Amino acid sequence: MPPISAPSQPQARDAVLDMAKGLAILLVVIGHTLQGMSHQFDDLTAFRVIYAFHMPLFAFLAGAAATHWLRRIDQAGPLRARVGESWGRVKRSSLHLLLPFAVWTLIGWAMTRAATPLPEYLLRVLRQPDVSLWFLPAMFWCAVFASAFVLVSGAAVRWLAARFPARMGGRGAAALVQLVVFLLLWHLLKRKLTPAFGLVFANEFHGGLFLFFALGAASFGPFTQLRSRALRVLPYLLFAALVPYWHRTLPHSLMPDAPAWLQHPALASKYALVVAVSGTLAAVDLVRVLAQLPLRWVHAAAAYAGQASLAVYAVHFHFLGIAPAVVAPMVLSVAFYALVSRIPVIRLLLLGMSTPPPVPDRVPGGQQQVQDRAAQGSGGG
Repeated sequence: MPPISAPSQPQARDAVLDMAKGLAILLVVIGHTLQGMSHQFDDLTAFRVIYAFHMPLFAFLAGAAATHWLRRIDQAGPLRARVGESWGRVKRSSLHLLLPFAVWTLIGWAMTRAATPLPEYLLRVLRQPDVSLWFLPAMFWCAVFASAFVLVSGAAVRWLAARFPARMGGRGAAALVQLVVFLLLWHLLKRKLTPAFGLVFANEFHGGLFLFFALGAASFGPFTQLRSRALRVLPYLLFAALVPYWHRTLPHSLMPDAPAWLQHPALASKYALVVAVSGTLAAVDLVRVLAQLPLRWVHAAAAYAGQASLAVYAVHFHFLGIAPAVVAPMVLSVAFYALVSRIPVIRLLLLGMSTPPPVPDRVPGGQQQVQDRAAQGSGGG
């Protein structure tokens, strides 16, 4: 596990990240397409497999994209500089996540032909963000919590590591301590936070999207560089063995025909979490394998879809009835992104992007240089 406080270097990110976001948004579109195909969509195998992990996957990737600015906060130097960097991140997250959420919420209200008075509609959205693009405020809270935590914990952990190196075990152990404390603090806070304003999803969705955000920030890089085939195969095996018993509407997401040992209370309570983690890691590794194949156009298309994920998330609902299924909604949504991302004011309001999106340059090994703006949103699932 690389330490959060590792020396700052020019940002270079494996294309797996954008391609994985492309896969994640494709799964969203497929899942919503399946919902429209049958009133019994919860019983469809494909729907259950997708919904077992696809939003945790998005939160994991958002955490991976956040790694660079978490390091900037940690390395900013004096306390005043770290506070400024942390506050700057909160403001940027408000721009990249909350502004599009607010604008798309107003658009959603307008499209209902004012059946509900605007104040009543807005109050409903605050209480139940899933009426609108709920993932955006959920990721905003993840960003706020992570930036505040690193601001407070980074200097403390480094201070301990410097004075007690034998006990802390070096930078890697210090980063592990940070991760553990982050998760423990999240676990304590989630019981006290209101379910409104998107926090219910950040706290409870498959074990909590805070958890997957933290795991993505801590482990995306090491996992995509993992050489052990046994460790890489393990998520596939776990997911394939456990997901057949997953059902969205049942307690612990566990079906009654699951093996008796899996229904033991201690195991059943962790079942959905294990399925989500294993599915997430398997999906990331699958994209890693794809990135190593000589499929340049597939790589480019997947990466561009990942870059367009917020736009696809926002508008694909309006194209779900167009044939061919899945393909048409994806293509039309990406085309919408290609159009609005070049119009400054519209790009800012709808996508939270203050600058035009970068055009990724393919280089050998599946690597691409990534500017800060390429990872600015850390969301869009």
